Formats: sequence, C-alpha cells, structure tokens
Amino acid sequence: MKRREFITLLSGAAVTWPLSSLAQQPERTRRIGVLTGAGESDPQGQSEITVFRQALQSLGWKGRNVRIAYRWADGDVSRMRTFAKELIALQPDAVLAVTTPVVAALADETRTVPIVFVRVSDPLGFVSSLAKPSGNITGLSNFEPSVAGKWVQLLKEIAPAIVRVSIMFNPATTPKSGLDFLHYAEAAAKLVGVQTNAARVNDAADIERVITAVAREGNGGLINLPDVFLVGHRDLTIELAARYRVPTIYQYRYFVTSGGLISYGTNALEQYTRAAGYIDRILRRREFLTFCWIRHGHLAARKAWAAHNNVTRLRMPSLTPISASGEERWIHPGRRPRNRHLFLVHPRSGGGRNIQARGH
Repeated sequence: MKRREFITLLSGAAVTWPLSSLAQQPERTRRIGVLTGAGESDPQGQSEITVFRQALQSLGWKGRNVRIAYRWADGDVSRMRTFAKELIALQPDAVLAVTTPVVAALADETRTVPIVFVRVSDPLGFVSSLAKPSGNITGLSNFEPSVAGKWVQLLKEIAPAIVRVSIMFNPATTPKSGLDFLHYAEAAAKLVGVQTNAARVNDAADIERVITAVAREGNGGLINLPDVFLVGHRDLTIELAARYRVPTIYQYRYFVTSGGLISYGTNALEQYTRAAGYIDRILRRREFLTFCWIRHGHLAARKAWAAHNNVTRLRMPSLTPISASGEERWIHPGRRPRNRHLFLVHPRSGGGRNIQARGH
C-alpha cells in the first residue's frame, strides 16, 4: 500500500479518512452536501454559501464535475436532524456543516462520510483529542469559550455605568447549552465588578422579554452568545436593543452593519474559503486535514491554538477590515448606550484600551 502523505496546515496531527470515502474516481461526478443552520432567506447565510461555492469553483469544481445539495435548517434543531438524514442518504463524498448543532446532527448519521465544519465553538465534542484528531470530522473553529470574558470586559469598557450583564442564548442551539461561555463570563464579571444573569430564550417572545427586562432594571448590558437561533433573530434583537437603549455586544461584523452597537469576533466569511480547500483535498484524495483555528489573540495562547491572525482594533464604520481575517471589533456610531455617552475611537491608539467615552 502506498504510504499516505500528510500535509499539516497549521499544527496538530492529521485526520485520516476512511478509504471507502476517499477512493479516487476522476471520471465520476463528485457530490457535496451542505447543511447550514441558517435560513434560506437569510442574506448573510446566502453570502457565506456563495463564498464557499466561489472558492470551490476557483479550485476547479464547477460544471459537470460536481453536484451540490443544499439544506437550510433555519435555526430548527429538528430540521437539522431531518436534513442530516437526507444528505447522508445521498451518499455525498463530503459534507460542509455550518454551526455546532448541525455537526452534532450529522455526526449521529455517519462515521464514514467526511464532514468539514465551520462556525463551531468547541470541536472537542466531536473529536477525541485536539492533538491527535481522528475519525471523519474536521474543520475550522471560530470561538473558544474563554472569549466570553472579553465580551464582558468590552461591554463594561464602552458602558461603564452597567452593573449587571445578561447573557442571552438558546440552550438548544448554543454549544454545550451555553455553560462554557457562562463560566468564563462569570469569572470576568467578578473582575470588573458586575453581576451576570443567564437569559435563556426559545422564541422571539423570549428575546423581547429579556431585553425589556434589562431595560426596565436599568444600568444593564447584554451579551448575544454565538447561537444560530439568535443569528436568525438578529434583526429583532438589534431593533429592541436600540429601542430600549440596551448596550449589547455581538460576535460578528454583520450585526453592526445591521445596526448593532459593537461586535468582537472572527471573520465569518474566511472560514468558508478555507473549508472549500479542505473539501477540495478530500475530493482529490489528499489525506491531510488538521484542525484549523481562528484564534483570539492572547486568549488563544492559553489554549495553544495556532497563531493565525492579527488582532485589529475598534474602528468607526467605513466598516472596512484592517486585515482580511482574524479578530474584528466594530462599533456603530449611531448607537448610544443607556448612560447617554457617545463612544469614539482614537484611530492612532493601539492595543485593547482604545475607546474614550465623551459626554453627550
């Protein structure tokens, strides 16, 4: 048997795929499944899938040599499970899985079909080891749970008057039911002198209930956890947070472009380009796949994640990234927290503490 070649992209051990899934058949049209937690009508979800499709085309997968089956779960866990069964029944050569609950649904259906994930906060639920991942699942992670501490710190920095922070999430669609994020948020809250409250939501009415309660109590802020359910309801969250003047921090830039106050997170689109490269190697029977981490600066160092991107600083929108990837922090100039301060950014200031509050 010809010795396998392992290509390491960043760091960590290679993942080997079952030979039955990797057998090279150049004359055959390849089949790719795509299962995303977003809704088909979500423009952000469409943009992300478009980036993935264009990346595949740039790698030569277009026309008659590939067929792609798409499924959109719209934040519904039961739909994720149903669509996971459907896609695996099609016997794809590889599947792109978007968000943690989607990966969980697919993992229940197959141990042989290669699954490449994006936007997963904690892959340890799907692999036995980060140092030596194995099996049929690999991909790109966007957050480690300890970043929740940074969200607390930034929220306190831009709204110094807050004394309590509500952490909103749907337990059914947030990784590990949100418990890991809560742990790190609570630890950071003690350091900055605020209280935390777990705000669990299951529908749109719950979102309105949480935000109105924060506004009614006064001197409160809100953290919107990485959650495909909350992504699908982001317009409602942003509108209510603005109406009731509740300082809220999000994870992705597109929350700010939609009117949110501030975000701190990774470049969501870049992961799809990299995922296309992973799938290209699967289809061409190049056995390599290691875990690729979108890092969070000094937070990643504690977890020994691969150095990959540079930290950027808060910018006023234009909303043009400093770099094509990596950490992003954005603030919307038209949103003012409850304490009626207008937060400005000094463009020449570096590092993390680069916001000054100016009286209104």
